Amino acid sequence: MHIRNVPRIDAGYWAAIVAASMCGTNAGDLAAGPLGLGHVRGIIPIAAVFLAIVWAEKVLNWTTVAFYWLAIIVLRTMATNIADFATHAMKVSAEICPQCDGTGWKSVSRDSDRRVTRCDCRLQARGRALLTSARIPKRYEHCELSNFEFDGPHRLLANARMAACRFVEEYPVENTGLLIIGSIGVGKTHLAVGIIKELVLSKGIACLFYDYRELLKQIQNSYNDSVKATELDVLRPVFETEVLVLDELGAVKPTDWVWDTVSHILNTRYNNKRTTIITTNFPDLPAAAVAGPRDLTARAAREETLGDRIGERMRSRLHEMCRVVRMEGEDFRQKFRSASLR
Repeated sequence: MHIRNVPRIDAGYWAAIVAASMCGTNAGDLAAGPLGLGHVRGIIPIAAVFLAIVWAEKVLNWTTVAFYWLAIIVLRTMATNIADFATHAMKVSAEICPQCDGTGWKSVSRDSDRRVTRCDCRLQARGRALLTSARIPKRYEHCELSNFEFDGPHRLLANARMAACRFVEEYPVENTGLLIIGSIGVGKTHLAVGIIKELVLSKGIACLFYDYRELLKQIQNSYNDSVKATELDVLRPVFETEVLVLDELGAVKPTDWVWDTVSHILNTRYNNKRTTIITTNFPDLPAAAVAGPRDLTARAAREETLGDRIGERMRSRLHEMCRVVRMEGEDFRQKFRSASLR
């Protein structure tokens, strides 16, 4: 543009340049974002305005200082859109998977047979999303089958880890659940979390982790009028998830309501053929009323069993739903606590 009334270059000029640049930048962002034109379409009306300015300068001979600043603002607006478009294009290009070119499908050739299958990038993205929604507590986020200790002093746990790995390998062809039984601190929760992480990341299976006590507490809270969630809202994902980990079964003192709730959860998953992985500290033995000593003193001193905590009917149901995995070993927590005090 040829403008005869160009402003004098001084401090005021540079202040005006900064102000005009800010106005242009904001105008470019406004056109691309809130106005919904996008980076490419936003350039078109801005370019049209600039061409109108050039036409007015050439044909109508508009050469005022205000006209000069208007041209600066319009140029800055167009430059912002072009720069944002280039940055976005480079970012998108960098994120495109080289195997599938962003389609989510990759070609697989076997001899002369050519097929397509889901690309690893989509499986990984789905795995990350499923892992986030699995509700694994932060304390157990590090737990994996690969870092489960089963050698040396923990060699008694080797069979349990082998059973866990076999479960992952065979699922979903074999979808019988697991009842993991062991004393406190032997690694039951670690093993259960490791299983569902493998299922999520390697097979894209939807899994859900729930602490037995926390689940019952959430169901009880749903009866409170001030809580928006209903009992069905709490239980629906528990009923519907493909694989459920129910940690510390029997940890809540049994009442009629507890037994009814446990029966409802386990029977629903059993009837829907859903896989359930359960951990418990209680030995897999009948209730005192069935097999306990008749002497009341001996019965009071007797160790509580899984039958005592969840009832014989549900204990029998668990044997239909799950394979039993027994874990024997030292209490990891107590061992590490003692080591840290030395």
